[in-house]
Amino acid sequence: MASTAESARSGADAAPSSSPADRRGGPAVVAGLVVACAVLAVVHARVTWPHYHVGSFDDDAAYVQVARALAHGHGLTSTLPAGVPMVASYPPGYAALLTPIALVSGSAYAAFRGLSVGLAGVLVVLVAWYLRRRGMAAPLVLAVLLHLAVNPVLGTFSMMIMAELPFMVLLVGVLFAIDRWARSPFLWTWAGAAAIAGSGALVWLKEAGAGLVIGFVLWLLLRRDTRRAVVLAAGSFALFVPVLVARVVAGVNLLGSRYANEFGTAFRGGAVHVVLHALSTYINFAVPQAVVPTSVSPLPIFGWASVTLDIFGTLTTPLVVIGFAVWCARHRDVLCVAVPVYLLTTLVFPFTNERRLILVLPFVLAWYVLGWAWVLTWARSRWRARAAAGGGGRALRLGAWPVVWALPLLVPVILLPQFGRDYLYDLGHGSSQPRSAPYTRLLAQLGAPKDLVETDYVWTTSLFTGHRAAPGAFYLARSCAPEDLARGLAHDRPAFLLSGAFASIPGPGSPCLLAYAATLPSAVRLYRTAFDDASVFEFIGPGTPHPSLVDLTGLAQPAGHLGIFQALPQGVGDPGGPYPSVTPDDGTAVATWDWGSLRHVSQVTLGQAFAPEGGVVSVTVSLRGPDGAWRTVASAPGTVGDGGVVPYLLQPVSATASALRVEVRSSTGKPVDLLDTHALGT
Repeated sequence: MASTAESARSGADAAPSSSPADRRGGPAVVAGLVVACAVLAVVHARVTWPHYHVGSFDDDAAYVQVARALAHGHGLTSTLPAGVPMVASYPPGYAALLTPIALVSGSAYAAFRGLSVGLAGVLVVLVAWYLRRRGMAAPLVLAVLLHLAVNPVLGTFSMMIMAELPFMVLLVGVLFAIDRWARSPFLWTWAGAAAIAGSGALVWLKEAGAGLVIGFVLWLLLRRDTRRAVVLAAGSFALFVPVLVARVVAGVNLLGSRYANEFGTAFRGGAVHVVLHALSTYINFAVPQAVVPTSVSPLPIFGWASVTLDIFGTLTTPLVVIGFAVWCARHRDVLCVAVPVYLLTTLVFPFTNERRLILVLPFVLAWYVLGWAWVLTWARSRWRARAAAGGGGRALRLGAWPVVWALPLLVPVILLPQFGRDYLYDLGHGSSQPRSAPYTRLLAQLGAPKDLVETDYVWTTSLFTGHRAAPGAFYLARSCAPEDLARGLAHDRPAFLLSGAFASIPGPGSPCLLAYAATLPSAVRLYRTAFDDASVFEFIGPGTPHPSLVDLTGLAQPAGHLGIFQALPQGVGDPGGPYPSVTPDDGTAVATWDWGSLRHVSQVTLGQAFAPEGGVVSVTVSLRGPDGAWRTVASAPGTVGDGGVVPYLLQPVSATASALRVEVRSSTGKPVDLLDTHALGT
């Protein structure tokens, strides 16, 4: 009779392997199920599609801008419309994949996204092929594929204009090539060339891929295959040299401006603290939320069901570790070194979340399934040993064993209700929509492309407004110190400021900067909207790009049958501000700003004109000329602002005027509220 320990070991070996019968039986059925999982992954991406909007990840707008530039023949050191060199933030590998689409249309956003959707199906097939070549039993492979196809994180990235899907597909291909190269008695082979080219391409797609490439090299060294290690390291580095040279020529940090800016603030709490915090986040949050998220809508967040889910979620990381140990005990392949090395490099990244795991997610899911298989096999061997020894194993087998087997079945029960969920949001909710947002349309009409917009979403703002953009004040705003905010604005010298809640984190990108700008005499809030809680400011006066401009309406108090209402703040510290509430007289509410002398007016804006109880028929904005006559400069056949017939009124003018008037015709006679009424001039 075998001992319990021997039975457990044999069970661990049996879990990932396939028997001869398994290899002979039903290949057509297995192939059909693999294809079904690939189709399911594509369907999942398509169902998730409506909850992500281009520009809600600042990275996607960067890739589109670079793809457009490449399509027009621009080189690596060329300057993009955002005002930065092409290689400033990211390597251009993924954008190069988008270039053929951009040659047809630079605004083919659906086609850009469709590339990721198609690659999701390809990834499922490649993962199945790789795992079967590793000898994993067909049922376990299918469990991995099903989990991959309905995984919320993969479902989200599978319909985004992001580099993750091409990266994962290429990674599996590189693993095939490295395996074949390592088994060859020859140093120079086609597989070796593919491994070198693929490793270099991984870094061209995502700089984070450097951690995996370092892992490939280290694995070869551990195998005492020094020649291949040197060739792979030298070859992949040489392939990335053009990006490094372009950054030197363009005066960009070799890490890229994105990483350089983030790492510049990442270690303020101390490197040891950052690493320990990242490790804790991986164990307690990132791995569970990437593999099987249990604390999100539509799952229960209270009661016994929530407690059960939390307990189940805490098992995720230990099971992945167990599965990783089982895998490496059997295979000792490149993944056993490359993935840990990659994860170690990410411990010093400023943010630790599911995005760090997505690049290796298929293998993390495989190890999760193997972890369950090993635990169940070990438990069965223990119970059989107890039954054989007369220790009550029969009752345990009949009672507890079905319950233990049912535990992995919770995975589809947890994931299927989340089908179609953008992993950053609750079910049915989606990202911000900057492409169609009124604030981007307003900025697109303001100023000239050379006028810089201060924003934390640099690429998105530039892509949809045509302006240069910079984030300097937002990076320095993390301290909330007024001198840092002033220094950041002085460095960038923006003409405009865009504040909004663009990310999945509630609230504006920097409440401190919003509050600071709202109290600056030089910052005029032209517009605010509940759409992404966005505000647009224009900087005027001495020390700004518009030194001669004055807010003429700010020189006068409005006149009319006025009351005051308080605008709601858009973030902590935002004063909101008092604004006029005008009572109609004979069906028309009138507010007049008279600055007492003739001045040249170049721009008129009205952010909102609405009646809380409805009834607005029309809104008219007029200027009083030198002859005392009022001339209409802008109008709308109804409410102006959120939910109105127009989101705002903006009119560039060139006129001499002494006053501005807003007239609102109302069918109810109820007070009309006016926000952000400005005449800018000299």
